[in-house]
Amino acid sequence: MQTNPTFRSLPALALALLFMATTAFGQAPKKMFSEVHYYKIKPSHTLTEARAFENEFKKVHQAQTNEGTIDGWYMLALNTTTNPNEEYNYITIKNFSDVDYMDNAYPEAALKKGWGNNYQEKVTELTKQSRELIELVKSEIWEIYDGASITPIPSPDKLPVWMIADAKVKNGQYEEYINQVKKLKPYMQERLNMGDGGVYTFAGLAFPWGSEKKYDMAWVIQMANRKSMIDDSNAEAAYKKAMPGVDRKQVLKELNNLADVVRQEEYHLMEYAVKAPTTEQAKK
Repeated sequence: MQTNPTFRSLPALALALLFMATTAFGQAPKKMFSEVHYYKIKPSHTLTEARAFENEFKKVHQAQTNEGTIDGWYMLALNTTTNPNEEYNYITIKNFSDVDYMDNAYPEAALKKGWGNNYQEKVTELTKQSRELIELVKSEIWEIYDGASITPIPSPDKLPVWMIADAKVKNGQYEEYINQVKKLKPYMQERLNMGDGGVYTFAGLAFPWGSEKKYDMAWVIQMANRKSMIDDSNAEAAYKKAMPGVDRKQVLKELNNLADVVRQEEYHLMEYAVKAPTTEQAKK
């Protein structure tokens, strides 16, 4: 399978994961992770019901985001996929940088802020509802390796189309692949600057990880519309401007030798919880 890092083939995260961190990429590096849950809606139930269900959890996620426990939460509905199996209908992504979150994903303080002092009643209600409505197919943790964005980063609802390409690295060449992909960051930044998306992220699967997994890397791009999925008119100009003197065909060949793109998916943003911008940010 040919690997072509344009917006058509390496969309156009994952990760799932993924994320488009609202933290400026120029700051001191800190590890960022995405917790991705994949859900299948049970027969006789609808995405509308699932959205209402997730909206209840959104209240808690918003409280966590406001206090900085997590960096954002998203619900994405699956539109198209190369996966022949109908494994899941939607995913949720929660971004975090504090690994202590893993041992206390829903602290009592956040539950009270989201659902009130009688939050235990809500937990019981939603637990019963989840058994009837959805099935958790799988969960994954992704680590964000690199990314780019336009400035200022638009609110998530301005970039509702998410394209995710999952890749499988060949012969254990993980370090080589990661380094090769990072070289493309100037090109991806220029594509975003030209209006072909808002945020780009490159991530690697952190857990569960094993040889039986069909993918271990992901490219994610958030876009304003579906046109950017197939419009490559800016690709050549962006490459020449961002990476002058670099042989584009050779770069693509090296990527092909290092990994295969094994899955591509398009998602639509349904719900999200992010920290409200400051007054100064809102003015921009």
